Amino acid sequence: MNKPGQCDQWLELMVEPEFSAGDYWKRDGE
Repeated sequence: MNKPGQCDQWLELMVEPEFSAGDYWKRDGE
């Protein structure tokens, strides 16, 4: 599920108020 550099991208996206971790993982296909 986690790929090199993906964590940094995830944390960067997490700071966006309208962003949700669930959407991220769904979009990632996992």
